[in-house]
Amino acid sequence: MHHLRDSLAYLAFFGLLLTLPTACSETPSAPEILQQALDTNRLYGTRCQENYEGTWIATLAGTWSTCSKFNKAMDNLAPRSFYFNLQNAETRFEDTLDHCGGSCGGIDTVDMLFVSTHGGAWSNPARGTQVMWNRSTRAFSTNMRLGDEDRGLSLYASHSCDILKNDGQLGTRWQSAFDGGLRMIVGSHDKIWFNTSYTTDGERFANNMRNGQLLKDAWKNSLAGNSADNDAAVMTTGANDSDCWNRMDSMTWSNLLSTPRLRDWDWQTWCQLQWDNQ
Repeated sequence: MHHLRDSLAYLAFFGLLLTLPTACSETPSAPEILQQALDTNRLYGTRCQENYEGTWIATLAGTWSTCSKFNKAMDNLAPRSFYFNLQNAETRFEDTLDHCGGSCGGIDTVDMLFVSTHGGAWSNPARGTQVMWNRSTRAFSTNMRLGDEDRGLSLYASHSCDILKNDGQLGTRWQSAFDGGLRMIVGSHDKIWFNTSYTTDGERFANNMRNGQLLKDAWKNSLAGNSADNDAAVMTTGANDSDCWNRMDSMTWSNLLSTPRLRDWDWQTWCQLQWDNQ
């Protein structure tokens, strides 16, 4: 087991944004936003599930729409390698077949993955879960090692509940996945709400990245303001505490692949940010 992987969760607090008065009544022009261009040297993939075999677990209404809108926006940033559902897909997340290629949806064959499904934070043993279509079938974080095969996944975006629950077992749940060199996970520490009226989370995430926002802010802002009390969270690793927070506070879509990979003993700690009821 690794040495030094203690819980470092920080709650984000918001301040008031003060608007300074403007002379006369002329409305100042909006600041120019320099959008990221399409980068054909990167790849992303999408895996989603709205309904499940025999309704063994609740339907997540609006998921297909959420993922389609994400793809449409993300296509402006990178070519899409795959868009698949989650039937018989658990091995494509886990180390056994995560490198199987774009044609079968192995998640280590892309730079960024967007997945939308049920998620969980299990204890005894501690492991994160991504629910598959198949009855009682899940991909487990403790069977993942991401970032060390094929292209090597860098950004794991999980539009799922509980994936980053910080209950003293978060580091154990995701240690194996990060050991491969995965750079960041974005998800939820509690709830993400699904409804046919809430289908723009993924689209806004892609647009926020395109507009140059830090990855942590792009995710947080994508889950805010849609009339649902979503709980956002992000997680990364570092050689030490300072390095971890520097990585957290600097990663964007444009510099994601140039951020050094930390594999196995290269990283000694992890850090997490979370926001409640956005």
